[in-house]
Amino acid sequence: MELRLDDLDEQLTATFAKPADEGIVDLRSKLRLGSLGQSVVPSYRVAGLGLDAHVQIDKLRSIFVRELSLDNPAAGTTLRASGALELRTRGKRGDDRTLVGREALALEGRLEQALDPLQKLGFASRASGTLRVPFRLESGGLIDYRLLAAIEAQQVSLVSKDHSMGVEGLTGVIPILEEFALLDGGPVLSSGPRESPLTETRFFDVHPFLFGDDYLTAQSITLSGLAPLGPFAANVRIDRSDFLIDQLQVGFGGGQIVGQVRASYRDGDPLVRLRLNATGVRSGKTQEVLDANAALTFQPSVMTLDGKVQLVRCARAHLYDILDVVDPYHESASANRVRQGLKLGYPKFVRFHLHDGALDTKVDLGGVAEIVRIDEIRAVPLGPIMQRYLVPAMAGYLKPASAVRAPGEAPVAAAAPSAAEADDEENP
Repeated sequence: MELRLDDLDEQLTATFAKPADEGIVDLRSKLRLGSLGQSVVPSYRVAGLGLDAHVQIDKLRSIFVRELSLDNPAAGTTLRASGALELRTRGKRGDDRTLVGREALALEGRLEQALDPLQKLGFASRASGTLRVPFRLESGGLIDYRLLAAIEAQQVSLVSKDHSMGVEGLTGVIPILEEFALLDGGPVLSSGPRESPLTETRFFDVHPFLFGDDYLTAQSITLSGLAPLGPFAANVRIDRSDFLIDQLQVGFGGGQIVGQVRASYRDGDPLVRLRLNATGVRSGKTQEVLDANAALTFQPSVMTLDGKVQLVRCARAHLYDILDVVDPYHESASANRVRQGLKLGYPKFVRFHLHDGALDTKVDLGGVAEIVRIDEIRAVPLGPIMQRYLVPAMAGYLKPASAVRAPGEAPVAAAAPSAAEADDEENP
């Protein structure tokens, strides 16, 4: 790491009436820095930096940070903090100002970042708005720590340099609760509370966004490979090792998606649970309406997906595309019977059951096709499907080795053309 300091001016004054171990030492510091060059984040500019501090030390046992202020106008960063640190001490007769053997820490403050300067510094192609992080750090023994904080966004608009991700008009509060311990082997993060799915309140059993201080709204959110999402509203919070979207409402594809998302990270083993309901979403080549609901559990470390998905309303083109994923080589008699039945009828209901690395599909057809017996498509391996459709979308978030085909594993063949496409080719 390289550091280059220019125009550094530091003024430090100390005031005391008794020796440091018998009285109070009052320290005041005033630092001004013209510019700072560093190799950690080279694009983060430090210029015109001001750091003011007022500290009192009581008998070398207690340290009180009465005031700490930092301003970096070049990057739009400000910090205000105050707190106290109590160190271990041995008791003396007649001295009751400090508990014997006690160590404690309390620090609170606010970090604020204006996003407009980040656009000039090259962090993003477009950035505006403000982020504030009020925080409080507490410890009763300097081993276990508790952090209470929040991320407050005010009219944040941010577009990445490669335009792969963007958000417009983001406003809200995300509360954060973290508990961790600093041990000899390194820091250990406390796990989130373990709750049974049976005791959780369903999204549809409560009035959305009417309790708690956590809320988040945005005009639109753009992610690479997906249609724009928005308007967006949700209750979002971070509780120890859990990231929770308790209530979600977002516009997508001309319709709406509502539900819950819960991501837990325990001992390096993440787990994601989804409960979603999509209504009026237009998707596919024909942009016809799709209504569906899903309850899924995803474990990224071993790439397993369990749960159920139901299509309450879908078009023929949707079902043709689904069949080409489930049975790309047209080898399943049940899937082929569905393809033939779609020429005479329409899909009434489709259910997917994902379990033990396999997929079961049940299709009900309406119209004349109701007289056709269609058995359930059972035990379709999920591995090749996830390898082809899910892993590429997650390649940027997984370790490189997880997205590479294992030695000796056969490559996934391309899907066969759908029945509708085959008919178009035969009858141009």
